[in-house]
Amino acid sequence: MAALALAVIAVGLPISHIGAYLLLVIATVMIFTGEVGFRTKAWFAAGAIVLASVAGQWLVSPPRSQKGTTSFCPGRPVALLSAAWRRTCIGT
Repeated sequence: MAALALAVIAVGLPISHIGAYLLLVIATVMIFTGEVGFRTKAWFAAGAIVLASVAGQWLVSPPRSQKGTTSFCPGRPVALLSAAWRRTCIGT
């Protein structure tokens, strides 16, 4: 179970991509049908790799935006001040 927990931590939650889901399915099948070793060095190495990948995702990924706070409005910046802004950007 600890090996599966490391795999889930490495992929990250929520699992919203098919690639991450497939990776977890493959890891689950390998963990529960194979033999998981209990060598201390290997477990510490796996933990270090997972920590490095989580830290890398945290450092490299852009900040998450709140739902509805960002919008893309085509056109010139002056056009955003016009009365048609609401129809162009929001669609109302």
